[in-house]
Amino acid sequence: MKQQKDFHAIAVELALLAAGHSFPRLSQVGAGWVEGSDGPRRSEIYSLSEPSFSIATDTSSFGIFLLDTLVARDGRICLIEANGSNAALSSAISGRDDRRARHMYLTLRSRRWTDAPSVALIAYAPSLLHIGELYLRAGVFAQYLSEEFVVRLTNDRDHLGDEEISIVCGRIPDLADHITSDGRGIYYRGRPVVFGTNPNLLPELVRRGIIRRDGDSYNPPPDFQHEGAAAAIVHNKSWQQDLAQGTGFTPLRHAEAVSEHDAWEIIESFIADGMPVIGKINAGSGGVGIECFAPVNSVAERQRRLDNMLSTARERYGMNADDTIFPLRFFEFATSTPYTLRDGPRLWDFRFQCLVSPGRVEVTPCVIRLCPEAFDESTYDRGGVVANLTGRPPSLRYLRAPSSLRKSDPSVSVLDAMGIGQQRYYQMVESCARWSEAAYRGLA
Repeated sequence: MKQQKDFHAIAVELALLAAGHSFPRLSQVGAGWVEGSDGPRRSEIYSLSEPSFSIATDTSSFGIFLLDTLVARDGRICLIEANGSNAALSSAISGRDDRRARHMYLTLRSRRWTDAPSVALIAYAPSLLHIGELYLRAGVFAQYLSEEFVVRLTNDRDHLGDEEISIVCGRIPDLADHITSDGRGIYYRGRPVVFGTNPNLLPELVRRGIIRRDGDSYNPPPDFQHEGAAAAIVHNKSWQQDLAQGTGFTPLRHAEAVSEHDAWEIIESFIADGMPVIGKINAGSGGVGIECFAPVNSVAERQRRLDNMLSTARERYGMNADDTIFPLRFFEFATSTPYTLRDGPRLWDFRFQCLVSPGRVEVTPCVIRLCPEAFDESTYDRGGVVANLTGRPPSLRYLRAPSSLRKSDPSVSVLDAMGIGQQRYYQMVESCARWSEAAYRGLA
């Protein structure tokens, strides 16, 4: 399906490129002409558009997930992990993020807040590649709110004025510099925070001693977040697998470790069963603190990977990192069907956006991410098993539009090349809706 390009998004991409920011241009995902030497034909100037599916659910509140999924070689549909409002790529292909921005507005309007001037925080990780997507979404969100309130869209370097709602965009550490808490709520430059995106702001506040963490809970509760209480589910990847039961996703075997010693024992228990295992820190982002351990790896190599999993997380999150990166969680490694490139087969994940509302979940396919290196069963090296783009040279080579055709063979669709027929595709969509429903029902 084709739709007119969003020239606002393209203009922002061009501005960022002019300013020296390097990133894969989301407006060009799925464009077959990008890797060629010539520009697009007239018909190619229009972009692909992915359909959304509105599925009736037993939900009573608003929330958001972006689910990374796959179809395993043995036919299972699996949830790799659920992200929240921290996740990017919801505007991939179309270049528009209106659905998500409107849902942010509806979520805020559904909640009570003080009549006093208040703040909405649009937080992002310092390593975020897709900065244009985030700021464009913030602008649409501000536009919706401005129809009812006096709104100011600003950043963390500006002082607040006498507007009714300040929408403040900034890196997580920079926003945290101005946040306080009285145990009942959080405040930005002294004003109550009534909405926020990116639950990874919470562990940063824990590490600074501004709020407290008790297991999966935060005090004060993160009710202001776009995902609300489900921020705890975003951080607890084991809980995500427990919720998968009966949704259409096959739950992955998993275990938790509260110490490095426990982590090693868990890894070796998977290895003893001949099963590769993925380890993840708690509340991580951008692919930090993720490692794969396989029976083909030596004991020394597995120990090196565990050490690297912890050292990279501690380096990223600094002092008091251990207050938030434990427990470590381990999951059976689900091998996706192969997507073959000229230099070898790639593993992949398929991201879906799930906008939860009372009585329904809207599911929209976003993008397929390929691992940057060919999968090698003799090593299970990170480049062949982790599809996250952060920290890697920006490239469209490893992004695919779900509705596009293969560049190497236009007679074959991307989904067919992955072994996803129409029935399996709809099963994935339905599973996303049912999992999101289970998550919010479990919190009710």
